[in-house]
Amino acid sequence: MAIQQTFLRGYGGAVYDWGGDRGVFAGGWVQAQGPASKNIQYINLAGSAGATASYFGNLSMNQGSAYYQGGAMGNGTRALFAGVDRDSDNTNERRRIDYITTATTGNSSDFGDLQSSNGRYAGAGISNKTRGLFGGGYMPPASQATIDYRTIANTGTCQDFGDLTQPRHYVAGAQDNTRGVFAGGYSSPFKTPVPATNVMDYNTIMTTGNSTDFGDMLGGEFAGRGGVADTTRGVWLGGYKQSPSVGRSNQIDYITIATTGGTTDFGDLTRNVAWGHPMGNETRATYAGGEEPSYNTTIDMVTIQTTGNATDFGDMSSTRSSGAVGSGSAS
Repeated sequence: MAIQQTFLRGYGGAVYDWGGDRGVFAGGWVQAQGPASKNIQYINLAGSAGATASYFGNLSMNQGSAYYQGGAMGNGTRALFAGVDRDSDNTNERRRIDYITTATTGNSSDFGDLQSSNGRYAGAGISNKTRGLFGGGYMPPASQATIDYRTIANTGTCQDFGDLTQPRHYVAGAQDNTRGVFAGGYSSPFKTPVPATNVMDYNTIMTTGNSTDFGDMLGGEFAGRGGVADTTRGVWLGGYKQSPSVGRSNQIDYITIATTGGTTDFGDLTRNVAWGHPMGNETRATYAGGEEPSYNTTIDMVTIQTTGNATDFGDMSSTRSSGAVGSGSAS
């Protein structure tokens, strides 16, 4: 009998706290090609530099390991992690959403399911205080354009929202109170080189329907970026750059979410990194861990409404890449 595992690789979700300073990151690889982890860590996003993340709990799965990227959504009180549950022999993939109450340490609980009949991963989550969207991702044998949605306060299965302008996975996301933006990603996992895109799409979160073109990212095609936002500005961090040069990037750029158009240069991370963990509050954006290509614990930080290079904020308690993320109230 196969052991059930949950694979919840989740770096790509948009993160805005909607009322709190606790950042959480769940699961992810601890080294290349495994093993993976079901551990959840947290950090005070408003704290002083030099802190190390603390233990929060575990993802709620049997022999679980967070492995495939999922989306992160939240409302300031509750954080949702969407990904894939499958057996240890890589069979019987199942859609899955877990949730935590950010102020209460402990293990995550089952929230419901994505609408797809099989597991879907490597998409991005965006949310306002009411509704969460999970867009794009990979479901064998192809990248997906599907967008799911769910009322964050109510557990249950997601519903169909619409489609992205093109199928893709390893997408990043950012949002304000009204609009969510999906950025970059790979359009196919099995071509060499894997084709990435610089496209950004947007949706009005409370209005179902297909995405609309927002603009293009600065400097080429990206996948595996982090997205963090406050109420007006979205910040894209790092990622794996496809052109004009190939490799991990230290690039930071930003958008004003209410205004369509291309990104603007913000500054640089302290390192070239992809598949890290983007978290933020109403002031700061952080990018934790990831692949340089070695796995690491570094947490970079920028102030969202300024421009300039990132500074060292602290460390994760263990190396991690591509876990799910969220943020919200600590009390």
